[in-house]
Amino acid sequence: MILITGGSFQGKTEFAVMRFPERERIAHFEEQVRDWIREGLDPICQTERLVKEHPDSVVVIDEIGSGIVPMNQEERIWREAVGRAGCKIAESAVEVYRVMSGIGIRIK
Repeated sequence: MILITGGSFQGKTEFAVMRFPERERIAHFEEQVRDWIREGLDPICQTERLVKEHPDSVVVIDEIGSGIVPMNQEERIWREAVGRAGCKIAESAVEVYRVMSGIGIRIK
C-alpha cells in the first residue's frame, strides 16, 4: 500500500495518477472514514480490513489534523478517527508521500 497525504487542494490525486498510473486508487479516504462512523462501524477495524484487502492500492487522504478543534462533537470524533486511520495506513504502507503545492515528497 502507498499513502499520499497533504492538505486540501494540494494536488494529491494528480500526483497519485502521475506517479502510480496503474495502481488502484482510494481517493478521499477521510470521507470513507466519515461514512463508516455514520454506519456505526469501527474506523480502525475497517482500515485494517482495507489494508489487508487492497495491499497494492494507493490511498489519498487529506490532512485534517491542524487548526482549531471543531466544537461539534461529531466533527471532533471524525477528525480523530481520520488521524488514527491514517496512522494505521502509514504504519503498514511501503511508501508514504506528502504533497504540497503539487510536489510530492517521499517521507517513508
